[in-house]
Amino acid sequence: MTVFLEHRAERRLTCVATHGYPPELDDRMRELEIVRGSSDPELDRELFGQDEPRALFFGAESDSPFVRRMFDTFGSKGLAIAPIIARGKVLGAIGIAVTQRPERLRESRELQDRLSGISAQAAVGLENGELIDRVTYQARHDPLTGLVNRSFFAERFERTLQDARAASAPLGLFYVDLDKFKQVNDHFGHETGDELLRQVAERLLAAVRAHDTVARLGGDEFAIVLREVPDPTHVEAAVQRVTQAFALPFSIGGADFHIRASVGRAIWPYDGEELAGLLRCADASMYTAKRAAAALATADDDDRGESAVEMAGVEP
Repeated sequence: MTVFLEHRAERRLTCVATHGYPPELDDRMRELEIVRGSSDPELDRELFGQDEPRALFFGAESDSPFVRRMFDTFGSKGLAIAPIIARGKVLGAIGIAVTQRPERLRESRELQDRLSGISAQAAVGLENGELIDRVTYQARHDPLTGLVNRSFFAERFERTLQDARAASAPLGLFYVDLDKFKQVNDHFGHETGDELLRQVAERLLAAVRAHDTVARLGGDEFAIVLREVPDPTHVEAAVQRVTQAFALPFSIGGADFHIRASVGRAIWPYDGEELAGLLRCADASMYTAKRAAAALATADDDDRGESAVEMAGVEP
């Protein structure tokens, strides 16, 4: 037996589980995939395009490229494929092959009913799994930006800290706070503020490595965890990348918003042993940077005589 699940964005089904194949064939089975609508359009149409989904049965004479590969590569003598569909949505398929006594997979009403029952149970299980995954994701991620939220950030940080201790490898923690974000909300509305936060999240993700963590702690506050930091110079280089992420304006609704951010940093184990202490250190560092930036901005604004909105750096 082989279970295929669909990757909807790519419209292909890949093998995710097998049962009953010898070990030497199991890896080759997992290379199998059904590409919908292109490499085997007739199989796609008959398997997933029927008003009432049903299992398909194949013999060695089949012209289907996918079925031919099953027969030629794995020595199958008979094959049945049952679609897994729930409320019109394709979830996957179940393949059952025999290498002896192909009459066991000869189509009959009884066998069709059995396979339909198996597919129905699989559909319920997959839908429940998707629901659990979706609820779990929503509980762990910020709904506006899609970043890790505060609670999951703490959980992920503890796991990262355990890895750092085991490897005796420092890690970096950034605290990022947007400057004058309240002015954007007050003068241009929360929709503009929300879009600004989404764009900020994208830039922060682009400024760090794939295995680092970016979280939205709330409001306009973000945190970043850098894994496997060789030495403090790498932290400073990352600070520069994060700061540079705000060098270009954010374009929203035909206006450019020149928003800066204050970045505080802490390094484990030099600035603290636990998350709470490291956050306090990074927070203090961030406020030092914010006060310095505010003093500089105030001096510049006094020289130019800019208004509150102009201070937010907005260009129509």
